[in-house]
Amino acid sequence: MRTAAYCRFSSDAQRETSIRDQLRNIEAYCLRVGWLAPALYQDQAISGSRTDRPGYQAMLEAAELGAFDVLLVDDLSRLSRDHIESAQAVRRLKFSGIRIIGVSDGTDTSRDGYKLETGLRGLMSEWYLDDLAKKTHRGLMGQALEGYSAGGLPYGYRSEFDGNGHRRLIDEEQARWVHFVFERYAAGASPRQLAD
Repeated sequence: MRTAAYCRFSSDAQRETSIRDQLRNIEAYCLRVGWLAPALYQDQAISGSRTDRPGYQAMLEAAELGAFDVLLVDDLSRLSRDHIESAQAVRRLKFSGIRIIGVSDGTDTSRDGYKLETGLRGLMSEWYLDDLAKKTHRGLMGQALEGYSAGGLPYGYRSEFDGNGHRRLIDEEQARWVHFVFERYAAGASPRQLAD
């Protein structure tokens, strides 16, 4: 059986070891069923809601060329967090004769009812992403309302931890430059003149 693995993690905030962890699960599955180690396709720090992932596109192209018979993923959400894209990927892979197995979530497109299962899993993955975005926004809003930094620092500020979070404080040296630039702009200097 010719196998391939697709592994992905979403953001720089996640651990790069996530790919190794996913691949370890996939390779353990292959060992249990007597298959050789899979060819690896991967994407690092790219959201599953995007379709322009290089590893993902390479995997789809290899599938269409008949490079493998079975695609193994840790779980179906690794393919996509968008339920429509997930359904299209499953349909495209199945059309190419590819069986898809999610080694952690039990997905297997060789079983009856796989369309219902993959559809529900796709919807749940998208719901999870939407829910995570809402909770992240809520948390950032709470940080900002409490006076803490909720993101990157603009020029002219510094961050200081006060035991509960990072507060934005004015960086006096940078603030002098901010005032200097503002005063020149207010006096009529053009952006080009300010840059010089």
